[in-house]
Amino acid sequence: MTPGEISGLSRFRGISREQCGLVVKERSGRLSVIRVKNSSSDPERYEITEDEFAWVASLLPEGARIFAILHTHLAHHPLEPSADDWEGAKHNPGWLHAIYKPSTGEITWYVYEAD
Repeated sequence: MTPGEISGLSRFRGISREQCGLVVKERSGRLSVIRVKNSSSDPERYEITEDEFAWVASLLPEGARIFAILHTHLAHHPLEPSADDWEGAKHNPGWLHAIYKPSTGEITWYVYEAD
């Protein structure tokens, strides 16, 4: 999947801290991202609360589902998942994660599989 296949990524421009979103897949297969609050106090980390997941789930039309967890990386960070990203993914094993880098328009995907 490329950034062009996900609507809503333009909401993540001009950032000075990591931002978060949940990628939603509609029944038609269309992907869009809903921006959610980053609850981390560290501008170079991210945290999405269960309340944010519940809020997005409450917005979904029938047949749509949360498809992936998305967060941004700042311009000076590589596109690859950091050790902190892998550690955070342990809280959602099996979920698809996306890192979007607004400064370059690139996206990468990863999954943490529990042992």
